[in-house]
Amino acid sequence: TPHVSINAQVDGSQLKVTFTDEGIGFDPKFSSVIFEPLKRLHGVSEYAGAGIGLAVTKAIVDRHGWRIQADSSPQKGATFTILIPLDAAAGLRS
Repeated sequence: TPHVSINAQVDGSQLKVTFTDEGIGFDPKFSSVIFEPLKRLHGVSEYAGAGIGLAVTKAIVDRHGWRIQADSSPQKGATFTILIPLDAAAGLRS
C-alpha cells in the first residue's frame, strides 16, 4: 500500500510543503528530467503512468512563481518540496 506524508511549515519568508513517499525513488542525477513532459525513467511495462503528472505539477508551480525540488535515492522513496513565498501563500487562504 502506498504511503505519502505531507508536511507544511513556515521556513523564513516562505511556506515549505513537502510530499514524501516510500516509492521506487530515482537517481538524483535525474531530478530535473523527471519534470519534463512525457519523460519516463522506466518503461510502461515496469511502472504505470504516462510521464505527465510531474510536468503538470511543475507547470502549475512555475506559473505561480513558486519553486519545486525533488530529492530521492533509488528504492528509497522520494521527497518533493514546493516553496511558496509567504506573500503568495496569503492568497491561498481565500
